[in-house]
Formats: sequence, C-alpha cells, structure tokens
Amino acid sequence: PEYSGLPRLTSFGYPSGHAACAAAAFGFWVLFAQLECRIIWIKRCVVTASILAVIVVAVTRVTLLAHWPTDVIGGLGVGGAW
Repeated sequence: PEYSGLPRLTSFGYPSGHAACAAAAFGFWVLFAQLECRIIWIKRCVVTASILAVIVVAVTRVTLLAHWPTDVIGGLGVGGAW
C-alpha cells in the first residue's frame, strides 16, 4: 500500500511470504496434533494455538502496511496447499 510519509516498496508483495510460511509451519503442527496426540485437550490446545498464530501473522502483515489483504490471502493459500 502507498501512504504519504511512508517509504514506497519497490518489489512485489504477492504472495506474502510471512503468511505462507506461517500457514505451512503451523499447519504442520495441526496435522501432527491430529495424527499423534491421544489426549483430546492437548490436541485442541495445539490446533487452537496454531490457528490463532496464523491469524495473528496474517493480520499483522496487513496492519503494518506490508501487504494488501489479497497478498496475505494468497500467501495463506500457498502455504496451506504446500
């Protein structure tokens, strides 16, 4: 995004690398918890924490004006698919 008083980025931002890495890394923990955890409350805690972490990364990328929302959605899609 372009705003007065902020330096303009010269490179492309699609897809968001931070969002893609967060979706891939925390998605691994969701899969791991689903397949390996036998205790239900630990499984739920890991899944909830992982989903919240991905949401926090996605929201901060837009809030810090590093990416457009579509860049972050694309990064989540790429990371989730990977």
